Amino acid sequence: MQQVHARFNVKFGEPKHLKFYESSIDLLSHATLNKKELKDTWLISMEGLKHNTVYNYVLKAKEQLKDTPESVSLCVDNDKAGKAFVEKLSMFEVKRKDDTSYSMQQELPTKGKDWNEQLKLTVKNREEAKKRTLQHKQLER
Repeated sequence: MQQVHARFNVKFGEPKHLKFYESSIDLLSHATLNKKELKDTWLISMEGLKHNTVYNYVLKAKEQLKDTPESVSLCVDNDKAGKAFVEKLSMFEVKRKDDTSYSMQQELPTKGKDWNEQLKLTVKNREEAKKRTLQHKQLER
């Protein structure tokens, strides 16, 4: 088995769900946006688009679980390089003990090009909504 190189990663419980990011800041931003949904999830920064990191961490999770992870998600940037990476890895399937298999999922940001941009836009929109609500309440008085 290949050695798993130390990458920035955060584990919430058992590594049943793996999520891969292009950078540490994107990992932290996605975690902030989705903190309620991170039970039994392992967040891993690839520090770029590195298929070997995905492969090695899937093997490491299999070793720890004594089974295949339930899901593997590629949470990369919503740009040409990120989409090409997802397309390349979508050709591979993760095989379970019972001989069934699944494809890796893609989780691309819907606002902005990366997860940090999405977090910034989400926070900005929330702040603007709060401000409008306060202004509306002041006008009602």
